[in-house]
Amino acid sequence: MLVKKRGELKGLSHKDELARTKEEILRVSKELKTSTRKLMRQLQDNPDVTGNQQLIKKYKMNLVDDMGSLHEEMTDN
Repeated sequence: MLVKKRGELKGLSHKDELARTKEEILRVSKELKTSTRKLMRQLQDNPDVTGNQQLIKKYKMNLVDDMGSLHEEMTDN
């Protein structure tokens, strides 16, 4: 969604919004990378399948919530 929006923002009139969108893409990608690393470490340290499935479900729900909030924020702006 953010990448699509970035592609649509062309020209000098959208320069500030384009910069904000690029910053938001970087922030989201860093958060995703961090949470993925954390999850992978936990999966390696704890091979408990049931517990891991619960952790994965929790991270997935958090990611979906974060993406929904991001979508609302971007729509409002």
